[in-house]
Amino acid sequence: MKHMQARASSDVGTLLINDHARLEKLFAALVIAFRAGDRERCEALWNACDSSLEAHMAAEEQLILPEFAKREPVEAAAVAREHAAIRSALSELGIGVDLHCTNAEAVERFTRVLKKHAEREERRMYPWAREGLQHGAQAKLRERLGAAVRRLVARQP
Repeated sequence: MKHMQARASSDVGTLLINDHARLEKLFAALVIAFRAGDRERCEALWNACDSSLEAHMAAEEQLILPEFAKREPVEAAAVAREHAAIRSALSELGIGVDLHCTNAEAVERFTRVLKKHAEREERRMYPWAREGLQHGAQAKLRERLGAAVRRLVARQP
C-alpha cells in the first residue's frame, strides 16, 4: 500500500494536477486580498502567483510539450497558444496590480481562463505525460516544480 501511495504522489500527472490546485489556491487568496482592500497583501500574493504560474508553464513548455507535440501536434499547439494568451493576460494584470487598477473581478475572470486551460491539460496532456514522458524528463519536472514551491515558501514571512 505504501508503495502505491509513493508512486501516486510522485506520478507526474498527479504532481501537475496538484500544482494546478496550488495555483488555484494562490489566486483565490489574491481575490480575497483584493476584496479586503489589502494592497500590501495583494502585491505579495501577486508576486507569488506570477512567479508560480510562470514556473509551471515554463516547465511544461520545456519538458512536456516538445515530446507531446510529436504524439499530439494539434493539441500541443493549442496548449502552447493558450500559454501565450495566459502570459499576455498575466502581464496585463501585473501592470494593473502595479498601478493599483486591477480588482478582484479581473482576477476572477483570469482564474476562470486558467481553470479551463488546466482542465484541458488534465484531460489530454497529463495522461500522456504519465506514460509517454521519459523518466529523465519526469525527474526534471519533479525537481523544477519542487524548486518553485520551495522558493515560494522561502519568501513567505
